[in-house]
Amino acid sequence: MATKAKPMTSDKQNAKNVTNGSKKGMGKRPLNASTESIDDPSESQSKKNKSCDCNTVLLSLEQINKKLDTLTSMQATINQLTVDVDSNKSKIKSINDQLSKNTSTINQVSTKVNVAWQMNEKTEIELRKINLVFAGIPEDENESENALKVELHKIIKKITNKDIHVDTANRIGQKRHDRTRLVKTRFYCLSDREMVWSNRLKTTRPVFINEDLPPTTLKAHAIMRKKLKELKTDSINAKPNFYKKTITTDEKFYFFDENLVLQENVIENEEMDADFLEVNN
Repeated sequence: MATKAKPMTSDKQNAKNVTNGSKKGMGKRPLNASTESIDDPSESQSKKNKSCDCNTVLLSLEQINKKLDTLTSMQATINQLTVDVDSNKSKIKSINDQLSKNTSTINQVSTKVNVAWQMNEKTEIELRKINLVFAGIPEDENESENALKVELHKIIKKITNKDIHVDTANRIGQKRHDRTRLVKTRFYCLSDREMVWSNRLKTTRPVFINEDLPPTTLKAHAIMRKKLKELKTDSINAKPNFYKKTITTDEKFYFFDENLVLQENVIENEEMDADFLEVNN
């Protein structure tokens, strides 16, 4: 007859439950506070990568913002430069307009000066017209004006057969040992002067008689004589007008500008240039 198992006491029952529980849970990681805090390595690395990516994005945004600020500053500078350029263009235009006005004024003044110079030269020629200049008269060391007048009277008497006396006579220019100075003579009246001038070719060398002309006219005449010599060398017939300072050939007309430079005008047809030649001859 089987014996009945005695009921287990509470202490034994608890020990058994612990033992059974240990056996049933063997091989499983107990879930407690310490084990729950341990993360997966791959998950931790992913979190780090995400954190790095965020920092990189923030850094990139900061750099972009700095570049945008730089571009904004550059744009402001460009805008200011554009304003300055427009302002300078306006100033340059104003200067050019003023320069144009000044150029026009200068041209007008130059024209008036040229006209005044020509009128002054003509006036000076008229004032000098009563004078004549003698060249080649021997010069004494202690020559007086009276002695010079006596010598002039002899020359004038010889070429005109007239008893003509001069008002004044004086040497011009600096004294030189290698040549005699010119003698500028003023007559009492224009008729006496014209009488001597009309017989000027009767003098005996080295004595010559010339008109008393302003320096600018003498320079123009020298240029004309040089040009006439060139034309003669080229076998070109030329007609000079020393009074108006012009030279006319069959094909060209030469005249002086306001700077005393000899200019030329081509004669293309007779009808077109008839008025031009009439005015300038």
